[in-house]
Amino acid sequence: MPLIALGRVLRPHGVHGAVLISLYNQGNPESVLEAPRLWLMGRDGEDPAPVQGLSGKLVPKGVIAKIKGFSTREAAETLKGLEIAIDRKDLPDPEEDEFYHADLLGLAAVTSSGRNLGKIESLMENGAGLVLVVVGESGKESLIPFTDECVPEVNLAGGLIRVSEIPGLFE
Repeated sequence: MPLIALGRVLRPHGVHGAVLISLYNQGNPESVLEAPRLWLMGRDGEDPAPVQGLSGKLVPKGVIAKIKGFSTREAAETLKGLEIAIDRKDLPDPEEDEFYHADLLGLAAVTSSGRNLGKIESLMENGAGLVLVVVGESGKESLIPFTDECVPEVNLAGGLIRVSEIPGLFE
């Protein structure tokens, strides 16, 4: 079951077991409240645990949420730092030319002339947008802006992205 993290429990909120969850997806903060099933990611190799009954409200810093079974501040404190995740199959299909970050991880990055740059190892946000971190066989890291100009093709079924050969991008 491929789980995708939606956010992280920052801290308890109040004395009745509520927590503040910081969301990774600021574009759709309702996703954590509307999800059919959620999971708490375990620490240090522990298996994920299903969330039983999450309810809450959106706030500027994320979501103030109550999770069934956590009714005191002390109980909520045990959740601090855990990620809240969703099963990939429970997510709606993305729109055309939209991608879940998790779907991009592991794709091969190939230039328009066929040169293999490596695999997408991670993604990072900067002020200008999303950047793909591609690591080649030698361990060399390339940072590729995830724009239509730099990445004209994303082929999830084929397991690759096509990267434009823009002067200076790989030097």
